[in-house]
Amino acid sequence: MSVKNIVKSIIFSNFFLKIFGSTFFFKFFLKNSTVTFLFHEVTDEPSEFQEKYNLNVPPKLFKDQIKMIMNHFNVISADTLLKGNYETPAALITFDDGQKGVYNNAYPILEELNCPSLVFLNMAPIKGEIFWSGLVTYLCNYDNRFIETIINSKENKHKNLNYLNIRPNDIFEYVENNKLIIYKNARKFYGNFMNMDDLKKISKSNLMMFGNHLYKHYNCVSSSNEEIIKNYNLNQQELEKFKNSLKLFSYPFGQKNTCYNEKTNNLIFDLGANAIFTANAENFLNNGKVYHRFSISNKYNSESFLRMMLVIRKII
Repeated sequence: MSVKNIVKSIIFSNFFLKIFGSTFFFKFFLKNSTVTFLFHEVTDEPSEFQEKYNLNVPPKLFKDQIKMIMNHFNVISADTLLKGNYETPAALITFDDGQKGVYNNAYPILEELNCPSLVFLNMAPIKGEIFWSGLVTYLCNYDNRFIETIINSKENKHKNLNYLNIRPNDIFEYVENNKLIIYKNARKFYGNFMNMDDLKKISKSNLMMFGNHLYKHYNCVSSSNEEIIKNYNLNQQELEKFKNSLKLFSYPFGQKNTCYNEKTNNLIFDLGANAIFTANAENFLNNGKVYHRFSISNKYNSESFLRMMLVIRKII
């Protein structure tokens, strides 16, 4: 058995769960913490994309997870987070992308529970355009011709291309001659998004706020400054049509160094963002402007397991 598997077997043992998943350990390690939780889709019928990348939580489990979080945290709004005057342990509920189940399923549950949240939106797929992350992951996983002629070509083989580092122009040049069928397959792969009418209805609520996730879901590290500036500003213009939009930003993909760095942070702040959110696995550290999030999946199905994983994240 590998060291990794041995560590996993210890962590997921009943003894470890009983100790580190206890209320005592949770209160001791997280009493002064602010945890920003990250969700993506909430549906009973996830797309292949959502299943492959573990991005979905079924509605019933989502409701249970929100109740668990509310039982253990002071759940705050994004405005309260920025002001900084609140009781801890505190939590902020966030979503990335803007897929349809957030409107159909998560939004009514959050309204019922009177739970504030923040949704970082890519406005391109909401306005009917292709979802970049879904397109590029579809091509890199399932389009054999793309894999052979782009990913594994002699010119690119040494670059170790993947869905995170491939340049947008390489994608658009490839799909140009067969766009209709490729886009149709990609849309089926990644599923449905909210539309403008959905956002208008949500904007009437005081509980769910909108933030910026770029117009297209580009990896900022693999994009030029000009591409980032264009996508940030275009997205912000669309968001400002809604009264509940905030100047907050979350990185597409969101991993440190691979998807963001100090240079991209400085650029995003120069564009007017009041805070940045990542999907990086750091232990709830923040400097008041950059927040690292705890990603939630369907494996978080008990309070003790959630407490244990939060404690582990905090102390490692």
